[in-house]
Amino acid sequence: MKNFFSKLGILVILCLSLTIISCNGDDDGDINNPEPVNQTFFEKYDGAVWRGETYQGWVYLRLNSNPNIILENWLDDQNGDCYYYSIGYESWFSQTVKILENSSDLLILEVTLLEDVGGGAPEEFIYVINFTVSGNKLKTVSEGSDGIEIIEWDKSSFDVSNLTICE
Repeated sequence: MKNFFSKLGILVILCLSLTIISCNGDDDGDINNPEPVNQTFFEKYDGAVWRGETYQGWVYLRLNSNPNIILENWLDDQNGDCYYYSIGYESWFSQTVKILENSSDLLILEVTLLEDVGGGAPEEFIYVINFTVSGNKLKTVSEGSDGIEIIEWDKSSFDVSNLTICE
């Protein structure tokens, strides 16, 4: 009988040591709650719609990870009848958009606009726009030759695809 308890004790110690060895700190984490993957700004906010007030009035802004349509905006016509739609910064100007930074918490774009001022070569304007998000607020800081414009945007669940576009 004494021999039986001795063998049982060794078996329990062996099982416990195997359990301790198999439960170390090198686990792959909780399968139900995986570690977040470090996403770029565009990956995090692709398709997100924001509403803000500019010097021109109320605007909806959507960020896209599509390099051909990085920004879209809808400007209220001030009467509430329709919205002026533009792709990019201000689509009524010829423009190029260059991504300077697309990290997890910051997006920086350089926008070059060519405006036809009449009577000669178009005038070039360069803007650097910083995008940051805190909670449900997007902050844009646009800096160019005409100064700095800061806009706070509220995240919106509004479906901009249903807006009436001005002709």
